[in-house]
Amino acid sequence: MAEAEMVEKRRSIRFNVFWKGVATKADGSSFNIRADKISVDGGVFNSPQTLRNGEVLLLTFRIMVNGKAIGQKAVAKVAHTRILRDGQGYGVGFSFVRPCSKLVMLIERLGRRKVA
Repeated sequence: MAEAEMVEKRRSIRFNVFWKGVATKADGSSFNIRADKISVDGGVFNSPQTLRNGEVLLLTFRIMVNGKAIGQKAVAKVAHTRILRDGQGYGVGFSFVRPCSKLVMLIERLGRRKVA
């Protein structure tokens, strides 16, 4: 698809974050991730492995709020996987299938105050 033909699918503002976490696959295997962009609809995380489009994951984020670590979970579906420019992993775009309400509230607060 030519760049001029690409359609913007994002519906919500994305925020730059630095959230460490774990992705768990349907087979129970897991690996560390780092989310660097997030919205109430989904985002992008860095991964050591490639994933299939449509694959469903349980994401567990460790979010620092006012100096305290808060663990938040969400079910997400892989939208795309790209090789990182440095060749040291993959950038994985995802959409939330079922984020918990507290996670959505934290993301919405990003527009009003600092949550990293």
